[in-house]
Amino acid sequence: MHGTSRGSLRFIGQSQYTSSDDTKPPALIVDTLKIDKVLLPTYNLQLVEKYIVSNMTCMRVHHSAAAPEKSKCFHYLVEVVSRLPPENITYLADTYIRPEAATLDEMRNKEIMIDALGATASETSQTLLTELVLNAKQRNASLIMRTMVHFVKLKTPPPEVFVDALEELATYGKVQFPDPEDTWLVHNRAVLVLGCVARDLKNSKKQEERKRGYAILRKLEDTLEVHDPWHHRQIRSTMSEDEYHEHITWKATLMQSLGNAASPSSYHHILSYINNSDSHPMLRRSGIHAISKYKISEV
Repeated sequence: MHGTSRGSLRFIGQSQYTSSDDTKPPALIVDTLKIDKVLLPTYNLQLVEKYIVSNMTCMRVHHSAAAPEKSKCFHYLVEVVSRLPPENITYLADTYIRPEAATLDEMRNKEIMIDALGATASETSQTLLTELVLNAKQRNASLIMRTMVHFVKLKTPPPEVFVDALEELATYGKVQFPDPEDTWLVHNRAVLVLGCVARDLKNSKKQEERKRGYAILRKLEDTLEVHDPWHHRQIRSTMSEDEYHEHITWKATLMQSLGNAASPSSYHHILSYINNSDSHPMLRRSGIHAISKYKISEV
C-alpha cells in the first residue's frame, strides 16, 4: 500500500540544532524534498532603475549582435526586469515603448525593452507588448516581427489578447503596411508563429485554450489542403509565373507553421506534398523540414 500527497512549505528562519537528548520519533520517515521553483523576492524599481539604464546603455554601445558584452548586459537586464512587480513593468513599457522614437538611441531603447519584456514572458509583459506593438495605432512592421519572435518557444500559452492580434496579422490582407514587402513579411511570420502558439494552446490544461488551439490547426490544415496533383495542375495553368511563385511560397509557409505545431492531425497533409513527385521542389523541402519536428511516437 502506498500514497502520495502534495503540499507547500514556507521558510520562516533557521537556527542551530544543538540538543543531543531528543530522539527521533519511531515512525519518522526520512526523505528528500524536490524544489521545482524558487520564488525570488521582487525588486523595487527606484533601487534598480539606474542598473536597468546602465545595461540598456551597454547594449546600445555594443549594438553588434556578435558582441559578448551585449549578451551579458541583456542577461543582467532580463534578470532584473523579470523580478519587478507588474506596475513597474508597465512603467518601463510606458517609458521606452509607448512614445514615438525621435532619435536612433530612442529607437534602440525601444527595441531593447521589447526584447527584455519578451524574454521575461510574464502575462503582464506579453499583454503590454500586444497593446503597444501588435495593436499600436501606428504599427511598425519591424517592431512587430521583432516582438513575435518572443512567442515562439513559450512554456505556457500567451494571453488571449495576443492570440487575437496574431490571428488578425496572420489573416491575409487584414493588416496592410505602406511597403508591400513589409505586409508580406509580417503576414508570413505571423502564420509561422501561429503554429507555435497553436501547439502551446492544444497542450494547455485549460479546455478553452485547447479548443482554440485545435480550431487554429483546423483552419491552417483546411487552407493548406492535402495535395491533389490534378487540382495543382489546374491551378498552375491559370497562373502567371509571379502568381505561381507566390502560391507555392504561401503553401510552404503553411507547411512550416503546421510543422511548428507538430500535431498528428496535420501529418498526412504535410506528407502528401513530400510523397508526390508532382509537388514543387520548394514544397517537398518545406515538408521534409516540417516533418522533422515531429516525434515518431506522436504519429
